[in-house]
Amino acid sequence: MWVFDNKTNFLTFEKTGYGFDLATKNTSAKLLDLILQVSKKHWASDSILSDLIRKLDALFDIQKNICSFGRDKSFDVFEHLKRSQSGFGK
Repeated sequence: MWVFDNKTNFLTFEKTGYGFDLATKNTSAKLLDLILQVSKKHWASDSILSDLIRKLDALFDIQKNICSFGRDKSFDVFEHLKRSQSGFGK
């Protein structure tokens, strides 16, 4: 299970402790890189990757806000995280 800590902006996979600071992931390319980095881990099953993508989508509403129309976008990470914590991205 992926857990987001809204105080540190870290998203962590509980079972391994592997995590990353979402505050630095402010482009669609950086989010894709994150997903691909996780996919290379020996423990990253299809289910774990799917959970990661769903968690990121819940936090950022990726299709709408980050890569709509197939365009790479920069975005305000903190604005999206703030909205998702108030129910926007869930």
